[in-house]
Amino acid sequence: MKPILQWTEDWGIGIDIPRESQISRQVLDHFVEFWNDEEIKKKSKSTLNRYRAALMSLGGYIVEQSICEEGMGKSVKELLLMSIDSEGGPLLFQDEETWQNELDMVCKKLHKYYARKKC
Repeated sequence: MKPILQWTEDWGIGIDIPRESQISRQVLDHFVEFWNDEEIKKKSKSTLNRYRAALMSLGGYIVEQSICEEGMGKSVKELLLMSIDSEGGPLLFQDEETWQNELDMVCKKLHKYYARKKC
């Protein structure tokens, strides 16, 4: 199953609900576009689960960053590109190396996807 609207319910922080809601929907749109363009649905069930978990975590992180001082005024694409690079993603699972490795793998793929799109 591709990224769904229900994910956005878990991403809210509760500090600036209108902004968080707007950012959440835009993040979801980017994730759905990536999912469809890269044909993630054709991957194995375990790989699908890794992508889902990583994108869920990254989405929450991006929404959180959008309400921080350095994230204010930035577009979703800017926040997304600030969060990923060719090395991986943000350090979200310091004590769970396997989870962090999966997040980094998906973030690398996402970075590569946006590099091809010349964003």
